[in-house]
Amino acid sequence: MKKIKIGYIGSGPISNFHIPAIQELGFKIELFYSRNYIKALNFAKKHEIVNPQKNFNQFLIKSENLDAIILSIKTDVTAKYLKKLCKLNKPIFVEKPGALNSKDLINIKKISKSKIFFLYNRRFYSSVNEAKKFVKKSHQSFTSVKIPDSIKTIKQFYVNGCHVLDLLLYCFGDLQLISSHKLKKNLGYYFLLKSKKNGLISCLLNWGSPQNFEINIIDDKNERLELKPLETSFFFKKMKKIEPSKKNPIRSYIPELEKKNSTISVGMKYKPGFIEQYKEIMKFILNKKTNNILCNIDDAIKVLYLIELIIKKAKK
Repeated sequence: MKKIKIGYIGSGPISNFHIPAIQELGFKIELFYSRNYIKALNFAKKHEIVNPQKNFNQFLIKSENLDAIILSIKTDVTAKYLKKLCKLNKPIFVEKPGALNSKDLINIKKISKSKIFFLYNRRFYSSVNEAKKFVKKSHQSFTSVKIPDSIKTIKQFYVNGCHVLDLLLYCFGDLQLISSHKLKKNLGYYFLLKSKKNGLISCLLNWGSPQNFEINIIDDKNERLELKPLETSFFFKKMKKIEPSKKNPIRSYIPELEKKNSTISVGMKYKPGFIEQYKEIMKFILNKKTNNILCNIDDAIKVLYLIELIIKKAKK
């Protein structure tokens, strides 16, 4: 099989997960660049990859023979670099969300000669794809969502909360914002969305709350699929009755688990979703085809626009 030549940009914490997945699947990192040259040298040595280019222009000049480019740098400057890379006519795979506002990606789309995808690795969780199948077979659904980010900033909503909104768009299709409310004391936001099938999605962005991220879907048959945390899905069809005993003298009822699907396995070497994501990237580079799990630029714009709308329309 042809050795895929990659240009890689970035040496931040998330790159410590990208590089091992890239190496495991046999990609060849032909070019490497990071804005901090000394840091980049240490990063290259640690991961046994090619030494970095000294400046970004050198990277651009030498990129002619690359099959694709991975861009994984701080969101604040991603759009600036993407604007130059997208004129190279190379497939580009960008760490999410790609920008801090939708207009930047809209403008990049207008000038781009490249196919651009955004690396929302949670789309590749087996648990998430159980949720997508559950939604697809449901005529209607009601969903409750919790986004308890530990960092209490709007920027964090963009750079991390975007994961959950992307998953909702991935599972439900286009979404309409019904209402949005800003919580007092900087606790976050509550917002209500509506899906194409008229299903309601109740979302609580409750900063700092001691709980897991959660997506809980109930369909028109009263079946329930829960992602809590997002790496694991639990499917329930009915309640289980527990009769009174000396230890517990009150009859109780608990959801009866029908099926569990975990993205995490014992001895797992790579960040969840990364190997599956890079397999899909390989497929696109070799065959110019994707099975639509990868997030394209239109999908990435929708995520950012929805966040902007939630913030703009929020009532205090």
